[in-house]
Amino acid sequence: MAKQTINIGTTPNDGTGSTIRAGGDIVNDNFNEIYTALGDGSTLNVDTSGASNGEALVYNSVSGKFESDTVTASSTFTISGDGGTDQDITTGDTLTVQGGTGITTTGVATDTLTVAIDSTVATLTGSQVLQNKTIDTANNTITVVEADISDLGSYITATSSDVLQNKSIAAGSNTITGLTNTNLSGTAAITNANLANSSITIRDDSSTEDAVSLGETLIVTGANGITTSVASNTLTITGAATSLSYTKGTFTGDGSTQGFTIDSGRAVDDVLVYVNGFLLTPTDDYTISSTTLTFTTAPASSAEIVVRYLPLGTTGVYTNDTATGDGSTQAFTIDSGRTVEDVIVTVNGVSLVPSTDYTISGTTMTFTTAPAASAEISIRYLRLT
Repeated sequence: MAKQTINIGTTPNDGTGSTIRAGGDIVNDNFNEIYTALGDGSTLNVDTSGASNGEALVYNSVSGKFESDTVTASSTFTISGDGGTDQDITTGDTLTVQGGTGITTTGVATDTLTVAIDSTVATLTGSQVLQNKTIDTANNTITVVEADISDLGSYITATSSDVLQNKSIAAGSNTITGLTNTNLSGTAAITNANLANSSITIRDDSSTEDAVSLGETLIVTGANGITTSVASNTLTITGAATSLSYTKGTFTGDGSTQGFTIDSGRAVDDVLVYVNGFLLTPTDDYTISSTTLTFTTAPASSAEIVVRYLPLGTTGVYTNDTATGDGSTQAFTIDSGRTVEDVIVTVNGVSLVPSTDYTISGTTMTFTTAPAASAEISIRYLRLT
């Protein structure tokens, strides 16, 4: 509560001041606040009995009162160092700040003490000779010039010519130039494991692959009439010569004879057999055993029989396919890698005209007009496989 003041008016008895009752209430409020602050509300906790000059009110926690007494400050304080024993300094003692290794202290003025380092301490800008010191090179930069090295002859410099022994050179951080085979002495060699590309890969027609490591031998073997030879770092592959000699045989049917003698070494697929101009289907219309061609049905009397012998090589065989028409299907699957010019297609013995009567795309042969139902379709592959 703020202090309250009794209004005494402007002039005596002018009727403008506080009434006696109001003034008494203000007095009571002020005293109540004092007694509450310095006592228990009804009794002051202040004992000034026996007070003398220079004393002050000091709170006594035992009596719970403010009593007159002499106020004194602590006469002792304690100092501590990084080590050693704590020291108590009493009023009247002298506190001495003593220098140590490389440090001196000087009282230079009133209330001033200077602490300084001496010449034995290295500084950032000073020039000192270090002895028996370890410098952390990871966190410091040391610049050395050749003139600073007293025994320079024992070290490798940028311009010196030296023989290194038992040294490891990190290839990732160094560049070695001018290295040739003559520089690899003794049994020194670079292993395949240290090469970026240490092998070559070969692949055949079936996409089968094999890796040939450097230092191994790649053998190219001939087969089926193909031979290989190597001379002067050159590999020569030679294929067997293929005879392109075309021959034929002719006969005349008599209505009963089924067997006719033909050239030796023939199979049903490497001969074209015509009767009165109709090309017959191998195996279905005739078979061959040794030098005998046997018709399934004897050719009619006076029928003109022509046997065309296709050229033979030392390898490869002729093949054929057969199919049956259904009156609607135009597309039939044949061997891959064929064109209209290296197949002979017959329907019921009649040879068709390439491109006009049929076409070939990939492994599909498509007739211009679908063969009739039950029509015998024969496909003769002329190229050796």
